Amino acid sequence: MSKKLIWGLSVLIFLLIVGAFVFLTVKNQAEIRQLEREAAAVQKQLQHRNAQQVPQEEHPT
Repeated sequence: MSKKLIWGLSVLIFLLIVGAFVFLTVKNQAEIRQLEREAAAVQKQLQHRNAQQVPQEEHPT
């Protein structure tokens, strides 16, 4: 094999590895942001539910 072919294949492999790393990093960050939004929504629902339950607990029948 010629040196140009070896260098070309080496650069191609390097770019594929870097591209895969960037893709996985971006995907993971997007997933983390989605999970944070879902957790915040659940937290808000729990706070709302707890706010509704507090007056009922103060005045038992």
